[in-house]
Amino acid sequence: MKHNPTPDPARRGEPPRALLIGDFTLPEFQPVAEQLTSMAETEVVADCDAAHNWLRKGGTPPELMVVAHLWPGQHPHQALDQLQKLAPLTRILALAGSWCEGEPRTGTPWPGMIRTYWHNWLAHWKRDFKRFSNAQLPSWGLPMTTTEDERILFVLQDTEPSQKLIAVRSGCPDLADMLCSACRGWGYGTVWLDPRHPPRIEGPAAILWEGNSAGLHDLHTVREFYPQTPILALIDFPRWEDTQQVALLGSAAVLSKPLNLQDLFSRLTDLLHKNKDAPNHWTRSIA
Repeated sequence: MKHNPTPDPARRGEPPRALLIGDFTLPEFQPVAEQLTSMAETEVVADCDAAHNWLRKGGTPPELMVVAHLWPGQHPHQALDQLQKLAPLTRILALAGSWCEGEPRTGTPWPGMIRTYWHNWLAHWKRDFKRFSNAQLPSWGLPMTTTEDERILFVLQDTEPSQKLIAVRSGCPDLADMLCSACRGWGYGTVWLDPRHPPRIEGPAAILWEGNSAGLHDLHTVREFYPQTPILALIDFPRWEDTQQVALLGSAAVLSKPLNLQDLFSRLTDLLHKNKDAPNHWTRSIA
């Protein structure tokens, strides 16, 4: 079974090398490319043929290849197979665009690649770039047979318990219960902000707002009631335009549903880190 070895301790402090394949000037992919330049040594090529030529020039293969998919089938499986044969220890990560939503159910995605959608990509992988630079095993170095549950357990080993309160805003009781249970499992306090009643909680460290693009008026309501609290919006299959609209309404970040808990709590941890002055206590108002 092929998998990436643990990073060489001699390279501690050095970022991974990443070969970016595809058009990273597109609005969906550009933020990822910009962040990657600060987290890795990057080289950008237009397509798999250009990547193949780049690898055949010799030198040390990169630790990562990030393949931007704008639509299903944009990069032929044969071309991806050739890249993997040229660099068998290089992990290939997919950066999937909006048109790739649902491809694992209805299409034929390449089986040797870890897929992450554009709006979740940075939340999913940011911590692993830090682990690599610290000469620790990143999750992309786990065997390809690793299940999602095992990947979550791998991430949890670095998670520090928190007493901060996370408020969940959702009009669906079942989804609210699931999100509250997940927050408690990650070590947070939690409370449901039922939209049928006025908010009565003061001092949440962050808010998980769950809804869709047709119900963004409620996001505006929550922002007005909690003007200083970071909001993480969870919406169905967001497009680029949706993320821009949600940002204008005051959301600090956007993630898509269905949720990956690793992505959710990685992004939530980032928001709380930026908002270090968030209170560790909360009160219930009696208004």
